[in-house]
Amino acid sequence: MNLITIDNCGLACPQPVINTKKALDSLSAGQSLISIVDNAAAKENVTRFAINNGCTVNVEEKNGIYSLTLTKSKSMPAAAAPPAEIPSTGGKVIFVRSNRLGTGSDELGSLLIKSFFYAVSQTADYLPAKIVLINSGVKLAVTDSPVLQDLQALAAAGVEVLACGTCLDFYGLKDQLAVGQISNMYSIYEVLAGHAVLTL
Repeated sequence: MNLITIDNCGLACPQPVINTKKALDSLSAGQSLISIVDNAAAKENVTRFAINNGCTVNVEEKNGIYSLTLTKSKSMPAAAAPPAEIPSTGGKVIFVRSNRLGTGSDELGSLLIKSFFYAVSQTADYLPAKIVLINSGVKLAVTDSPVLQDLQALAAAGVEVLACGTCLDFYGLKDQLAVGQISNMYSIYEVLAGHAVLTL
């Protein structure tokens, strides 16, 4: 039987993930499909989505085009236990929309965001499950970020840091990401919809 092939070339995030999800939903356990993408970020996003949804993934690359063969597993993976380092906080997510905290003075906002993440990193009883960074918030996760050490400490403690890939591309910072992983808007929505959210 011929495999279903989905051509996601030229599509912006999160469309490759959404198209792949729709096709996967129509498959039975053990069946496969091919999802084609034309950039590394889309390859990573589709691969991560597929693995998280119980699929095996085989990736082939030719001239910058990635063919991902996804096979739906016969059984979904068991949910992973939360890292022991993270106290029970109800699975809260910190949603960061800017590299500054509050409105008004940019200088003050920069000081406040630095103080905030230092406080988060030092308050072991209230660590979030995840930190989601969008728009200029992704600047907090790159090499020259004033809060990089705090984010790295949080990541080491088991806090998942997710940075919007479209936002990193917009600011030309994808190759400077120094903590966490690149994500996409579909996955970000899933995170926000499934957790209590603290929005900055």
